Amino acid sequence: MSLRAAILAIAPACALLSSALHAQSGMEAAEQLLIPFSAEDWRKWKVGAQGKRQGLTMVEYIPRDQAIETWDRMLTVQIFHRMPIGLADFMGRMKANFEGKQPCDQTALNLVETRQVNGYAASLHRLTCTRNKQNGKGEFTYMLGIQGRDALYLVQQAWRGEPYADGAVPLSKAELKAWQAFVGKVQVCDPRAAEHACPKDLKRTR
Repeated sequence: MSLRAAILAIAPACALLSSALHAQSGMEAAEQLLIPFSAEDWRKWKVGAQGKRQGLTMVEYIPRDQAIETWDRMLTVQIFHRMPIGLADFMGRMKANFEGKQPCDQTALNLVETRQVNGYAASLHRLTCTRNKQNGKGEFTYMLGIQGRDALYLVQQAWRGEPYADGAVPLSKAELKAWQAFVGKVQVCDPRAAEHACPKDLKRTR
C-alpha cells in the first residue's frame, strides 16, 4: 500500500467544499491554508498530479524538471473537508493502514511533536520507508497535520532515493533543517475568527 492509498482509505464520504491551497489577497470568508512559498519558490515546482473526490482535495507538486513517475522530492497538500474525526484519530488510522500493509522493508509513521498553529491543534509526523518493495526506493516524509474548523489539513514534504538503513535519516542536515523551517511556517487562518486571524500583509503569490 502506498502512502496515497493509505490516505484515500480513510478519506470520509462527505460533501466537498472549496478551500484555498495557498496564500491569497482579498481573503474569502472561509478558512485558508497558507503555504510559505514566494513567487520565486513556486517557479521551482509544478503540479505533478491533482484530484478531488468526496471529502478530499489533493495536489502533488514536484520539481519543475522532474516527472511524476521519477520524482525525488514532492510537496503534497491534502484537504479533508468536514472530517468527522479528530487529528489524533486520523493519524492513528493512517499509521495502522500504512504500517499494517508493510509496503516497505522497514516502515514507521511516528509522532515528532504536537504544536499549536495560529490557534489550531497540529501535529508533526515522520514517515520512514527504508525500501519500498514496489519501486526499490527509500522514502522519507515529514507530515504536518492541522485540525481546522472546516477541514483537516495535511501538508507533506517527501524525499525518494536510494534505500537506507532503519533508523537513519537520508537527508542532509541542511535539507532537514530547511524542511523543519518550512513546516514551521505553514498556517491555517480564518478571517471570520479573531483567534485564527489571517496575516494583514497577506499577498497572492501564484
